[in-house]
Amino acid sequence: SAQSGTLTLTLPPGWTATPATAGFSLPKKGDRTAVAFSVVPARSTAAGRYLIRASARVGTTTYDQGVRTLSYPHIQTHR
Repeated sequence: SAQSGTLTLTLPPGWTATPATAGFSLPKKGDRTAVAFSVVPARSTAAGRYLIRASARVGTTTYDQGVRTLSYPHIQTHR
């Protein structure tokens, strides 16, 4: 069945995302979609690694499973 909802990013303090939230729609089970955000770090951000979390809200349920990409020369990465 069709599902629709909103995507939101949780960013480090002082960072901004445009749009702040983005709507999405999945017409049928198994469908995929892509949503683009423009993320701007705070001016005082030093070089380093920072956590950006994405969450999808569908009705009253929020989904925020994590994904970590592992890369090995002998294994092809699929997305």
